[in-house]
Amino acid sequence: MSFEKIMAFNAPYNQINFDSLIEKIKSNAIVPYIGAGISMLFKDVYPSWSGFLNTTFNKFVDISEKNKFNGMSYEDKADFLYKEIGKLSFSNQLKTTFSKNHLHKEKCQFIDKPAYLLPAIFEEGLIITTNYDKVIEKVYGLYNLMLPVAHPGHFEALNGALRNNELLLYKIHGDINETIESIILTKKQYELAYNNPKLTESLKQIYTSKSMLFLGCSLQKDRPIELLCEVSKSGMSNYAIIPCKNEEKKDRRLQLEGDYYTQSIIYPEGNHECVKIILEQIVKIIKSEDKKGKKELMEFSCDEFNNKKVEETYLGYINKWCDFLDINNWHAWTSWMLAIGQPHISVEMLTNLEELREWLFSRVWPNKFGELQNSFENFKLVASESTKACTHKEPRVE
Repeated sequence: MSFEKIMAFNAPYNQINFDSLIEKIKSNAIVPYIGAGISMLFKDVYPSWSGFLNTTFNKFVDISEKNKFNGMSYEDKADFLYKEIGKLSFSNQLKTTFSKNHLHKEKCQFIDKPAYLLPAIFEEGLIITTNYDKVIEKVYGLYNLMLPVAHPGHFEALNGALRNNELLLYKIHGDINETIESIILTKKQYELAYNNPKLTESLKQIYTSKSMLFLGCSLQKDRPIELLCEVSKSGMSNYAIIPCKNEEKKDRRLQLEGDYYTQSIIYPEGNHECVKIILEQIVKIIKSEDKKGKKELMEFSCDEFNNKKVEETYLGYINKWCDFLDINNWHAWTSWMLAIGQPHISVEMLTNLEELREWLFSRVWPNKFGELQNSFENFKLVASESTKACTHKEPRVE
């Protein structure tokens, strides 16, 4: 299907909304909001959330529960499975399904996917996703672009992305590499997360300061979209590239404009290759009209400034880690934790370990030096177990 035919499918609104979107992108006023549709890259790799829940049910649960399960919301389905098959089994199924190991493919296997075009359009600024997987990080890595990742609560990183147009991926529902407890899955976890001002205030700040571009999203009323409805008001303008049946496109367009202040570019139901065609046209326009004389994206992303910035970030983390641990006296204070008999630790160092663990969790990682980052992740786990051991065994605290 050609770009012209897509525009004609919902004329004149598609072209009008497309032109408006282009102007917003050129003025750095757009935040892409990435849903599961963008992660569905290859056959049998990264299903929709609905597909994951149904596959998990079919694998683990008796068929007699199927009618009951089908009538549930997504949150209730996750809740049901979490309780029915057990926390560890559900966690293993989730991590196996959305593992980054599925992305160990050659670059040529990504270039015909819509996700591959994201770095060409959004070289700077904030990106939001509800996805747990590593697809976005993968495609930015294919361009050798440093893509820091943050979670709700990283206000400094979020403010930098909004205020200074710094590149940042904001994963609002967690990351597949984190613990199952930190990923928002079940109804209870959603309730806790969306009653936490760290998340809701972050989203409100984003919604009211930028325009969203919804990609790979169904735009049904889930929690983030309900929050968007709450803060939406006259003067706001969001965008969506979505599928729709021909006979329903008028009602869908009016519903999006009325509920979400969202201007839609609608393509025929089932023709998901249209997303790539639309994104390609965006790239063609913004690159051809770029008058700043930038190098090609691949060259520009590898400049010495980016490398220096990465190194400075990691060096700062290492220095802070050393300060927390009083590294010059490492052997002196750790020896008492490993001594024969009752282990003990000073109140100061126990406090430092707990604060360090929380500090490490809240860092925004540039994802450049894998072994170094894995070392920090391993230390975070060891520190967690060590503090638990000390507190559970009631050590002598000095």
